[in-house]
Amino acid sequence: MGHSAGGGIKALLVLMLAHAGARLWRWRSGFSREYRSRPLATSLSILVFILIFVGLTSSLLLAVRDLSPLLLMVVLLLPWLWRIAPHPYHGSASPDAPARDPAASTDPKPPWATPETLGRWGIPAPGVLLLLLLWWIAQAPEHIPRWVPQYDRFMVWADPAHFPESGFQTRQAMELIAAGGWSGAAASPFGWNGIVMRLPVVQNDFIGAFLLHRFGIGSGWMLLVFEGMFAASLFALARRVEGWGWKKDAPEKATATFLSLALFAMAWLFLAHWTIAWGNTLGLLPVMGQPMTFISLANSHHLFFALPGLILGLATGWMIQPSHQP
Repeated sequence: MGHSAGGGIKALLVLMLAHAGARLWRWRSGFSREYRSRPLATSLSILVFILIFVGLTSSLLLAVRDLSPLLLMVVLLLPWLWRIAPHPYHGSASPDAPARDPAASTDPKPPWATPETLGRWGIPAPGVLLLLLLWWIAQAPEHIPRWVPQYDRFMVWADPAHFPESGFQTRQAMELIAAGGWSGAAASPFGWNGIVMRLPVVQNDFIGAFLLHRFGIGSGWMLLVFEGMFAASLFALARRVEGWGWKKDAPEKATATFLSLALFAMAWLFLAHWTIAWGNTLGLLPVMGQPMTFISLANSHHLFFALPGLILGLATGWMIQPSHQP
């Protein structure tokens, strides 16, 4: 599946999750009688469309053996669940929420021991287990059962020296990075690119190796700082628009919740793309076909995913500016 389809699917999933999250938050903050009587059934009534969408998309991705977009979609669900788990009135971004009197509470449990809090802390558990699994594979690849999906890819990643053909990209990328050093392999930043162009998919999945070889490790750190600042700005904007919405009437509050959840999900997807791209370059993760957003030669990925995310952030920032508020 091409980057255009993958980018469009991920952008559509972000909007669907933001819509579902906004609906759930509105029901919970309004103390809906139907939601209080049947919270699970009411939640599934809005989540069923997302489940159908994820199921059909997963079937298509599995049919073409393109698992990296599927992994991104599954990973995105974890921070989304973390984000919508607290009650709307329990967040710091709701200044108009009714205050709770500690003296009037008869619940002997401390705040961190409530079912809501304990359930929320259980959401990151699958991510932690995945990291532990990758660490175990890297330490003892010989113990991996052959029935594990993508067995060959895990083996190549864990020990690329024993797979001269399959591990060529990773080994060549590391050699090119070492040759570039801190200042880059070329005397001038312009001109002939040299041997780095022999690296397969250097313009896309391994663009990080090109950057570090041509312009040096220092440029890589600069790019990493920029990526962190960009993601942090989206998280901050998501928090700010949520606080702005709580000071408005119901329509603006619903819009702000939707935008906050969409920006939050977009920020996580940007971080996931950059993590995979750097993992390809540095051998930190098994090689996956995902471009490094904004610098890879992936026009459809930028058109259907990166630019919509950037426009969403710019439009949200413009909307909540004091001079443009209704």
